[in-house]
Amino acid sequence: MTTEQLEHGVGRISLSDDAPTVDLNMFVVENKGLIIHNHSAMGRVLVADRDFDKDEIGSTILIEKPCLVCQQNDEMGFLEQFLEAPVESQVGILDMFHQPLDSPMGQSLIKPAKLLFMLGVLEDFLVIHQLLSIWKTNGMQWKDNQSALALFASKFSHSCNPNLGFSTSNGVIEFILLRPIAKGEIASFSYLTDLLETPTFERRQLLLDTKSFVCQCDRCMGPDYSRCMQCPTCPNEKIPCYYPYVDEKPFEPMFACSKCGLVDTAAMERTEKLIGEKLDAIDKDMQSITFHTRSSVTPKALHELVEECQSTLSPVHHMTMRAMRLLFSLSTTLAYDYMKKILLRKRNVSENMVYGMLQTSVYAGFELALAGECCAANSPGGYRGDTPNTFLLSHDANFDRALPVLHALENLLQLPLAWWPPHSIEIAKRYLPYIKVKYAATTKNQENSVDKMELNLNQLSKCISCQQCGTFWDGSKKAVEHDWNDKRTK
Repeated sequence: MTTEQLEHGVGRISLSDDAPTVDLNMFVVENKGLIIHNHSAMGRVLVADRDFDKDEIGSTILIEKPCLVCQQNDEMGFLEQFLEAPVESQVGILDMFHQPLDSPMGQSLIKPAKLLFMLGVLEDFLVIHQLLSIWKTNGMQWKDNQSALALFASKFSHSCNPNLGFSTSNGVIEFILLRPIAKGEIASFSYLTDLLETPTFERRQLLLDTKSFVCQCDRCMGPDYSRCMQCPTCPNEKIPCYYPYVDEKPFEPMFACSKCGLVDTAAMERTEKLIGEKLDAIDKDMQSITFHTRSSVTPKALHELVEECQSTLSPVHHMTMRAMRLLFSLSTTLAYDYMKKILLRKRNVSENMVYGMLQTSVYAGFELALAGECCAANSPGGYRGDTPNTFLLSHDANFDRALPVLHALENLLQLPLAWWPPHSIEIAKRYLPYIKVKYAATTKNQENSVDKMELNLNQLSKCISCQQCGTFWDGSKKAVEHDWNDKRTK
C-alpha cells in the first residue's frame, strides 16, 4: 500500500514525496478469508473474500499481532514507542484513519500535544497532534489497561450488530465469527462494549464524541429494541423506539405501535425516567455495602423491580437488564457475605440462605443473557417458558453476553445440583465456546479457571446422583421448579 515516506532522526519527523509500499499483512498470523477493499463511501474496509457459513460460528478467522502496545492515557509512552518502532510500522501507523483535528476528540488532544511539543519529543506540533488522534481513534483494548494498534485490523468497520467479536486474551488479537458472512460483505466488530444494554441514542452520542461519526449501521437505523416498552393502549403489545432521523436529528426518539399508531413519546420517556431514578437510587445505596453494613434494598424488593420493569417496559429494555445486573450483584454479595458469617460461626445464617442468594444470582445472570439475545434478534422478549422458572432458548448465544454467563456459572458451581435452575447445562454449553475464547487464557492460572469450569460442568452434566444433596439429576430439575421466590429472597 502506498503512503508518504517517513524519515526520522532524533526527535524529528518529516514526510517526503517518495512513497514506499507498506504490507499491512506483516503482523498477520492467520487470515482465513478477509481482504482490504476500497469502499466508495467508507474508504478502505475489510470484506469477506469467501462465504463464512453457520458451521464456522465461534471459530477464529483472523489473528494479528499488534505493531505497538502502550499504556492507556500515556501520550509520552505512545510517542516513545512509535519512535522506537521499525520504519515500516511507523508508515503503517501514519497511514491509519484519524479523526479531524477540529473534532471533539481532536480538541481534547490539543493540551497534551502542546505539552509534548514543548518537551521537544517531536519538532512538529501537527504531527504530534495527528499521531495522538490516530492512537485514540484506532487503539484497541489490550490487557492491564493497555492499548494496542494493529495495521490490518485497523481497517475493520464498526457495527452495533457486528459479525465479528475480538479477544486479546492469548497475547494476540483474535477475531471470532459471530454470524455468517457472505462473500463481499463488510466484516465488522464493535468499537463499544455493553452493546445490548446501551440504547441507540447513547451509542450514537458516544461514537460521535469518541470517533467523530454518527453510526448508521442496520441496528442504529432500525427499531431500538433496547427501549422496547409496553404500549399504553394495546394489551400485551411491546413497541420498540424509533429514530426517524427527521431534520438531521439523529437522537430524537419516536414510539409507534403497529396496531394503534403513534404513541405519546413524552409519556413513554417519563415512565423511563421514573424507573431510571429508582435504579439510580438503588445503585447508589449498593455502593455503600461493606462487611459490616447492609444495603437497605433487599433481593426481594429488587426482584419485584425487575418484574415491574419487565411488565411496564419490556423484558429486553436496557433498564430491565440494568435491574437484572443489580439483582445479580446484590445477591452475589450477600451470598459471599453469608459464607463469611458461616465461617465465623454466626448462628443466624444457614447454608440454605447462601444457596438461595446464589440461585438468585444465577437466574439473574441467565435472564440477563437471554434478554440480550432477544434484543439482538429484535424480539420483544419471549424467553420465559410455559412452566415457572423455565426458559426458552429461542435465539443464538451472543458474544456480548459471555461475561454475565461466566459470572453466573461461577456461582452455579457453588450450588448443589438440586438448586440448579432448569436449562443450566444447556445455557453453559451454548456459551462456553465464547467464554473460552474471551477468558480462558486470562484465567488459566486461577483457581476458578474457565478450563476447570468446563471440566466440572461436563462431569456434573453426566452425574447420576449427587452425594452432597442426595438427589438424582433427573429429579433435581423437578426439585427446583417449586416456588423458589420465597427461598431466594429471604
